[in-house]
Amino acid sequence: MFAAKGPAVGPGIARHAIDALIENASSRPARRYTVGDRLEPPKAVRDDVFVQDAVGRADTLLTSARAYLFDVMGDFWETLVNGGPPSEVQIARFSTVNAYVTGTCAEVVQLVFKAAGGSAVYAKGPFDRCLRDVLTINQHVIGTPRTYEMAGRLLLGLEPLRWLF
Repeated sequence: MFAAKGPAVGPGIARHAIDALIENASSRPARRYTVGDRLEPPKAVRDDVFVQDAVGRADTLLTSARAYLFDVMGDFWETLVNGGPPSEVQIARFSTVNAYVTGTCAEVVQLVFKAAGGSAVYAKGPFDRCLRDVLTINQHVIGTPRTYEMAGRLLLGLEPLRWLF
């Protein structure tokens, strides 16, 4: 069950990144551009369509990843509590849950980072920290893309491939 605790970290980082973007976008003026020979009217960052799209996509991706995490872990845990051995399908899904959830959370944070603009790169702010943290946890062996191979082997009835710790 060591691998069960890994995928919970990514959603927390991704949620923080989204929340920071929402707060930041509500309080900062957007960069103004010229349209033809005139200047755009002033607006907040939250009024930019690409920021609205990023927040909507990021929240949807995060919500989906969390739902998958709770579904897979809940099903797996229920089987263990009832004293039964997990099925090959449950083991396959358990094997990929960290890679999927953490990978999706990395996608969320990258989306938010891009939408946050140039100020996101400064280490003093939340976006740089969130990006570094989520990319770091995404490098762990239980998040490797080989976990999909592991799951596929189980689902196809082949000899299991396992991590060597």
